[in-house]
Amino acid sequence: MNNVIVAWAQGDTHNFEAKVPLLFVGQRNQKLGFNTRINVVFLEGLDRLDVSYQSLLSDYGYILHDASILYDTYAQKYEQLSRFGDYEKKCFLRWLVIRDIFAGEPLIHYDGDIVFNEDPVIIAQKTAGKTFILQGCPAFTSIADPRWFEQYAHALDAFAADIDGYASRAWKLRVGWEVPFVTRWAGSRFRPIISSDQDLLSHLIHTNEIKQDSVDALMHDLDDYIVFQNPLLFHMYNSHIPYTYTRENGIDFCSYTRADGAHLIYKKKILLWHMQSCFNFYASKRLFLQKYMPPLWWLRTQYGPSGLLISDMMNKKIARFSQHTDRLSVYRYFFQTHDFSCLLNGRAWWKKGVFI
Repeated sequence: MNNVIVAWAQGDTHNFEAKVPLLFVGQRNQKLGFNTRINVVFLEGLDRLDVSYQSLLSDYGYILHDASILYDTYAQKYEQLSRFGDYEKKCFLRWLVIRDIFAGEPLIHYDGDIVFNEDPVIIAQKTAGKTFILQGCPAFTSIADPRWFEQYAHALDAFAADIDGYASRAWKLRVGWEVPFVTRWAGSRFRPIISSDQDLLSHLIHTNEIKQDSVDALMHDLDDYIVFQNPLLFHMYNSHIPYTYTRENGIDFCSYTRADGAHLIYKKKILLWHMQSCFNFYASKRLFLQKYMPPLWWLRTQYGPSGLLISDMMNKKIARFSQHTDRLSVYRYFFQTHDFSCLLNGRAWWKKGVFI
């Protein structure tokens, strides 16, 4: 089973590691005893990274691939996707590059902002033979059936040939999305124009146009874990609230009590952390409060999907000087010097009743 991350560097080594802390995660994996070999496919900019940094990445289990020529070929073919910006275009096309490099071999794709809480070798064993996107988010995607790539490529061709028409037809088919959101992990989308690969994949799962294995079977295989694609939406995928968070020997757990028996306490390991932009920014607000304004520890860390909270605006302004919102800064705080106990508790967390 191949573990795959797709990345691109548009600045120097320092800038890249601050945004995509691969070296930090590799060092953490080794410290935790994880047997990790991860392919990192660079769509752009591998040559911008210092040779010494590349060597360190290799020392910690990363296998680096320069796919810039292959990506450029697809970027020219699918020039229409440029309307969504460079980031989204790369996300749309990463699956074609992965397909070509790994030529039908089973793989698990992880976004570059994944922090492992379980050995990737064990994750691969738990999901062996399965093809699925975790809860509608391609940050964790297992592909055992190579037909998945052909289904995606077929849909991408149709979409790129007539973006507005395809999106209009897909929006009409969106009716009833709430059911496959739960039963097939189709995810959700609220933009009439499909604007990301996640939007497209959500549509394809919803309409049964791309392979997605049984959610019940997957949850059976992952029953020993707390699983979520976005930590901010923890409550949407884990019903035994409230939970108690703990870290033991570097590994994060959540415990809960079931009231349908002898009030036994159940403890499960968190599978992985997806430090996507919205959660990373949210966690950085707590970091700033705890590190620079400890007398205000009692304040609840608010979350607003619109991004218009006063605390969000202040955090962005302060970050210009402190850089505390960089992923590397957040990783160092929550995974190296501290844990999530200051955030995952009933007083601090944005939604009441989720954590004790």
